[in-house]
Amino acid sequence: MIRLLRAAVIAACCIAPWAHAKNTPPTTYTFNDNDTVPVVLSSVDINRLVVKGDKITGIDCPAGFCVVAGTKSDTSGAARLKLNIAVPFVAYVSTRKGRQFGLFITSRAMPAVTSEFIGVQNTQQAPSVFDKTAPYPVQLAEFTAQMMRWTETGEMMGGFSLHPVDPKTVASAFNAPLAVIPDTIFVGKPFSGIRYQLINN
Repeated sequence: MIRLLRAAVIAACCIAPWAHAKNTPPTTYTFNDNDTVPVVLSSVDINRLVVKGDKITGIDCPAGFCVVAGTKSDTSGAARLKLNIAVPFVAYVSTRKGRQFGLFITSRAMPAVTSEFIGVQNTQQAPSVFDKTAPYPVQLAEFTAQMMRWTETGEMMGGFSLHPVDPKTVASAFNAPLAVIPDTIFVGKPFSGIRYQLINN
């Protein structure tokens, strides 16, 4: 009897850590309208995306890059996203309340967690340098010049916000013979852009 009691105590001690495992909270991101938000999603599981206090009505990916489900049937307002490709890409999210923003998606072989997006008051209040009647090629050249100027001086261009890309999310890209590494996303109206580093290995 004593031996059985000891065995039961040992078994209980072994089970206890699993019985008290903590839940995994969602990964939260903030966004302004028309932002492009860098996110890391699972390449092996179905990802669940939700916009706090809103309902996702559509997610637009490049053709064949992802499979979207739940935008019409999910009563919680969430959407389910399955990635079909391992390279980074941009998708666009629309909501019932008219919020629109982009996702700069990097995939990683990891268990999926819910990604929660929280809309904040738009901080892009400064007038954009492109709020003028200039030809499109001229505006595009000016935008490129502004990004180069920021690289040299750190001077922020009016009407734009910056989103740094976490190097850990693109770590595999560093191994290429000519590595093309995204490091900063510029978001504004009417342009958004990504700054890349080129590393010759």
